[in-house]
Amino acid sequence: MGTTERVNNAGQKAKGVIQDTVGHLTGDKRLQARGKAAKAVSDIKQAVEKVKDGLKR
Repeated sequence: MGTTERVNNAGQKAKGVIQDTVGHLTGDKRLQARGKAAKAVSDIKQAVEKVKDGLKR
């Protein structure tokens, strides 16, 4: 996985954590759901990149 992809995925995951937390604290279920979705997308992207790296070796 390239450095750029790692940074982008980490940023997306951090954004998701913040949205999830703020949504939870404010009672905004929609924001909380968007945060959880952003975290899930980031985790999936990381897993795909790890598989790609494994296949390259």
